Amino acid sequence: MKAICSADALQASTHLSYMAEVGLLLIILGGGFRAHSQRTLGKYFTWEVSLKEDHKLCTIGPYSIVRHPGYLGLWVMRVGLNVYQSAGGSVVAECIRPRYPLVVGFFLWVNYLTTPALIVWMYRRAALEDELMEKEFGVVWRKWAEKTPYRIVPYIY
Repeated sequence: MKAICSADALQASTHLSYMAEVGLLLIILGGGFRAHSQRTLGKYFTWEVSLKEDHKLCTIGPYSIVRHPGYLGLWVMRVGLNVYQSAGGSVVAECIRPRYPLVVGFFLWVNYLTTPALIVWMYRRAALEDELMEKEFGVVWRKWAEKTPYRIVPYIY
């Protein structure tokens, strides 16, 4: 079996560029924030837009910063992935891209083109979730939404 990465390329990939480091940092921070958000919701976390039978409105931890912190974490991870995959000094750039340029190019463009679609999906889903939560929790939700005015990105949206 042939190695994907030559010894020289592997050596070069051990010295990440500044942008590759930024990308990795964003992936780690975004993933950590998303995981923390899911853990904070505990048993109320679901993959679909829904309410549990005994659902409680979560307003603590990352939910005191933005109303949909899991989406913020996902967005930060996705930006980090795009930055990392594009940066010199990454394993992708130094080992895989030279050997499989069409495959890597295809996946890079898929990432670039689907990131805006992911943002639109998060925007729409957050609005749907807010509507559901407001309907279920009424005044309590409105007070929390007033105190936590940003859906996904602090000071922006």
